Amino acid sequence: MEPDSLTAFESFSKFSREEARELLRLMRRWYLRKGTVVFTEGTLGGTCFVIVEGAIDVSINARGQHQRLATLQAGSVFGQMSLVDAAPRSATCSVRADAVMLEIECEPCEKLLSSGSALALKFLATLNEGLILALRSADLRLMQLEHDNVRMVGYVGAGGAAHLYDVASSHLDKITPATGIAENGAAMEVRGNSVGPYFNRWYVFYDDVRRPMSSAFIGQLCVIGLPDGRILIKQVQRGTREGLYNLHSATEKTITDATIEWATRVNAFARSS
Repeated sequence: MEPDSLTAFESFSKFSREEARELLRLMRRWYLRKGTVVFTEGTLGGTCFVIVEGAIDVSINARGQHQRLATLQAGSVFGQMSLVDAAPRSATCSVRADAVMLEIECEPCEKLLSSGSALALKFLATLNEGLILALRSADLRLMQLEHDNVRMVGYVGAGGAAHLYDVASSHLDKITPATGIAENGAAMEVRGNSVGPYFNRWYVFYDDVRRPMSSAFIGQLCVIGLPDGRILIKQVQRGTREGLYNLHSATEKTITDATIEWATRVNAFARSS
């Protein structure tokens, strides 16, 4: 492999051709097909990699679900944490698109860094820069995953009536919606055609904050609470008098002149997996 293969990347742009050539002598080249697992979360490390061509997916097992943190492109360095603390791999890396990669093992890397040469200092800076970028990207994605996972609080049955599970919040299942919603979001499963003929077994997502009824909810599909304790999913329209509302659905008879104690807007529907 020619030195230009490395120096063309921003992370190695400060290396001279001779420095890049010397670094390449310490590395092993790999050609990996799409779908190949480079290493798995929890396994022992001791090497790091540079992507020359292709792309690598970085993923973790979060709350029993396979979650992708990032997709690394050509020029990225990954796996360097195992060179620092010899700890097990913190994520699984797999080939997203056919890849050419360079691998450096712990022993030659330690010898290089302990030399204190100009090449050693540049390579150390590259490792640190890649690590900082990876941690920043992972932190952002983890925060998104934390916010995206919402509680499955019940189901929607006949008449658009919501039935909430009578269990502690900590015992509720959590699911990841197709689109990001508020941190205090919740979900229910639609059973039957009360919300519409195409939504059986879909999930409905909403903000789990009960707000006083206001004009902001007029014309909106909402989760609403009635004085008799019922919780319904209906489109809200004005009734015949102030403070009364007509409640519409796709398949049920309209409820007219109802009093609404609280409401919150439906954010999204998503097909269950």
